[in-house]
Order: sequence, then structure tokens, then C-alpha cells
Amino acid sequence: MAKLNVFAQLKVLPKDIDVDLNDLMKRITEALPDDAQVESYREEDIAYGLKALIINVLLEDKAGGTTGVEESILAQDGVETVEVVGVTRL
Repeated sequence: MAKLNVFAQLKVLPKDIDVDLNDLMKRITEALPDDAQVESYREEDIAYGLKALIINVLLEDKAGGTTGVEESILAQDGVETVEVVGVTRL
């Protein structure tokens, strides 16, 4: 098991209000690289019924940073954008 010593917070915007966020979160969790895991998540109201997922991820400190995590999330059907809100070492 990789040493998970980096905390990253990501904001994931779905393509539209009809995206099932529970299903999307399940797919994101399953698709993350082996050196990353979801610590927690929550929904955040954006506007007009659109909600974002705020996902807290623990990952290994290595070259590339959050790139692998971002790419695995963007590859999921229904995801419009992924924004790194913050990153810190533990």
C-alpha cells in the first residue's frame, strides 16, 4: 500500500443537473488510481439546481501530483470539469 501523505480537495462539476451524483461518486471512487483514495465528499449548490461534488482525496506524494486523479475523474461520463481547490502535505 502506498503511503498516502498528500491531501487534495477537488471540485467536480457535472455536465448538467440530471447527472446522478451518488452514481457519479461511486464511479469516481472505483476509478481512482491505486495510490489515491477518497477521504470524504459532499455536495455543494452552484446555481439553478446544479450541484458540484467537493471531494477530499488522500494520495501519495510523487511526481505528477494530482494529474492521475484528475484524469481518472474527467474520464467519467457526466463530468464537465475538475478543479483542484487545494493541496497540502500531511
